[in-house]
Amino acid sequence: MPDHDARFLFQGQELLNVSGGGEWLFETGHGTGDSDWAQLRNVLAPRFPGLPAEPDKMDADIITCPTNLDNDEAELLLERINDLTRVTLLQPGDNLIQPADIHQRILTTRKLEILDLAVEGSPYPIWSTDPDGRITWANDAYYQLAQSAGTHQDEDIPVLFDLPQNLPPASPRIRLSLTLKESDSNIWFDVTSSETGSGQMHYGIDINAVVQAEIAQRNFVQTLTKTFAQLSIGLVIFDRKRQLALFNPALIDLLGLSPEFLSARPTLLSFFDRLRDMQIMPEPKNYRNWREDMSDLVCAATDGNYLDTWNLPTGLTFRVSGRPHPDGAIAFLFEDISSEVSLTRRFRSQLEVLQALVDEMPQAVAVFSPACVLTFANAAYRDLWHCDPDSSFSDLTLEDARRHWRHQCAPETDLTHIQPSLQTPLVLQLQNGDTISCRVLPLVGGSFAVAFAQDETLAPPRLMPQTA
Repeated sequence: MPDHDARFLFQGQELLNVSGGGEWLFETGHGTGDSDWAQLRNVLAPRFPGLPAEPDKMDADIITCPTNLDNDEAELLLERINDLTRVTLLQPGDNLIQPADIHQRILTTRKLEILDLAVEGSPYPIWSTDPDGRITWANDAYYQLAQSAGTHQDEDIPVLFDLPQNLPPASPRIRLSLTLKESDSNIWFDVTSSETGSGQMHYGIDINAVVQAEIAQRNFVQTLTKTFAQLSIGLVIFDRKRQLALFNPALIDLLGLSPEFLSARPTLLSFFDRLRDMQIMPEPKNYRNWREDMSDLVCAATDGNYLDTWNLPTGLTFRVSGRPHPDGAIAFLFEDISSEVSLTRRFRSQLEVLQALVDEMPQAVAVFSPACVLTFANAAYRDLWHCDPDSSFSDLTLEDARRHWRHQCAPETDLTHIQPSLQTPLVLQLQNGDTISCRVLPLVGGSFAVAFAQDETLAPPRLMPQTA
């Protein structure tokens, strides 16, 4: 074979013979692959993408692969004879030039064109400087940015960023701002510099949106911090490593923990251990299971299902809840509900006293809401009408009560007059022959009571409005 031709002979994917020009192309192409055919394909595919991945995948015994580049008339001829495949690079023109040289020159030119398009078409500024810091080249985005900034200098390429002469090797990136002429606002860039043989190359990335987001986040955190500082509920947040990340002043006031202890960022278990030592949380019945209980507490808080009431020996009562936070963090809220619990207990005690007092009344009393729903009945009412309204799952209305009363009254008794607006007492005849008086008593808030007594001169109980 002529020395300048590029010819290859394969048996399967193994190279059997190659011309001088083909050998030069094969060696200088820096091809990689598991087989000789794969190496050759990696060398030629950037110029001849139609080259099959394997010789067995040829569509015909003779195929021609054109190039994908303009003004390149070369072709790749593939011939298959039995299990042999011959690949010939047909390069028209001056056949004295080595095909490897032409191939490398074409690919190098194409690579330079692509790099030029990529650099000039980049939306971010790119520029180079010499060892003295003078700008020697810049892309179109740099010039457009200079025009927006209104930079006017004697040099052909204006200087937009004041870069330090020597950046530390560990931090080749620096954040700089640039003031725009029209909007009089700053835009921020991350400028990355790298050493070249003749100076430095600099790449600017627009991070204005990132900076604005950081400012917004910082303002939001400050707002939250002020809000947390004014909360009466104690708040503590543990990060994903279960170390204390944030707490508010109310936590110190409620739990009595020292600021030094909290500022040291204790772990979650250390935090609750300190609460247990200070008797601020209920003492566990079995200390051996203390760690397991804490693990269950953390799991429940992570799922947002932890809610407990701590009744302390000091008489204080805390409502403690756990809530998940982003990135695996969890937050605990401590609320002092001692006054609320005390008020509830005192109110419940008063209700029990009033309930006992009303149950001792000889009059049968039923209290209805403004919507005519039965809300209360004393013991005399249950004995008179032989019913227990509390045993019903559904609400009993005034109509339901009249229907029940009618069953125990004489057939000719008219109960339709028992309405919230009734002002005069009624006399009701029971089936057993007894006579009772019925009177409607208006109460506070639109409620009313229906009272029944054996005496027709029924006197309104004075305690009923206050009881309701």
